[in-house]
Amino acid sequence: FPEFIEFYTSEDGSNFKLVDKITNESSLKNPDWVHQDFSTSLENSNARFIKIFAKNLDRLPDWHPASFGSPWLMVDEIIVE
Repeated sequence: FPEFIEFYTSEDGSNFKLVDKITNESSLKNPDWVHQDFSTSLENSNARFIKIFAKNLDRLPDWHPASFGSPWLMVDEIIVE
């Protein structure tokens, strides 16, 4: 999972404002790492554009079986309602 996820909104597509930041509380050693949803509410926003930034780990911990490689960050779906 990412270290944190930031949600930004913009009316013009150039000037974005941070509206929420979610810090990941899960550990790689925790079995819940397989799937996790991150969400926020943009209910009071009149934005036309949304930007989502997910900060990946810089490197895997030494105890991880793939610690020799770079971490991957996979995003399955982004849903905007």
